[in-house]
Amino acid sequence: MANTQIKKAKITSERVKPTKGRPEVDAAGRDLFLKQVTSGLLEGHLTQGQALKELRLRVLNLKQEQYASMVGVSRKVLSQIENDKGNFSFSILNKVFRPVGLQVGIIPRHQDVLRDALLTPSNKYKPKD
Repeated sequence: MANTQIKKAKITSERVKPTKGRPEVDAAGRDLFLKQVTSGLLEGHLTQGQALKELRLRVLNLKQEQYASMVGVSRKVLSQIENDKGNFSFSILNKVFRPVGLQVGIIPRHQDVLRDALLTPSNKYKPKD
């Protein structure tokens, strides 16, 4: 099994800075961390901003300025998103989340409805004509 640099439950509020010496995370580690962050978002343990910051730092190892330039927004906009400030369009949010494999969408507000929807076998909804 591949040795991953990311351990479960490493999603914390500890301050992480991008560094040149940080070992690169392998593909399995990135996938695991993305799943953990996604779960944190869906379960309400992480905000969008916290999730983006964790992924930018721990998976991509990029500074805000580098990431902002890469996705085509200002560093200030990226900072506001990561600090859960401001009110940004879906277009801007999708732009900043795309490189980490996420997009903004609509999910149920209540965790029990979300959990049931994810665990229940699909009976495809068909709109009436």
